[in-house]
Amino acid sequence: MPIVRKGDTPAQVAAKNKARLDARMLDELRLVSREDLGGEPEVSEEQAAMNRILGRGPRKARPARQGLLRVSSDTLDRWVIAGIFPRPIRVGRRRLWPWAQVRAWIAKQANDA
Repeated sequence: MPIVRKGDTPAQVAAKNKARLDARMLDELRLVSREDLGGEPEVSEEQAAMNRILGRGPRKARPARQGLLRVSSDTLDRWVIAGIFPRPIRVGRRRLWPWAQVRAWIAKQANDA
């Protein structure tokens, strides 16, 4: 964020305020995905090989991924179905949440705790 300093001209102050407003507006328009919000457990090479043989589960090894909410993607899905978490919007095949709604939900959970 631009900092207004003593001696800035009115034009400089206006430009910095506009940049601050633009950053806030972009933050409000930002969308976050299920992958951003929910985490996934690690899948080792051995697990992936067994999954390929059995024909179920992740077939590629991957590191663990921690989401913003620190819950699994399945838990996030259950919360949406139960009405605990805001419903996503669909963009093509993807489900996305407005960042402003997610941030408001996190703040509400912090206040309720």
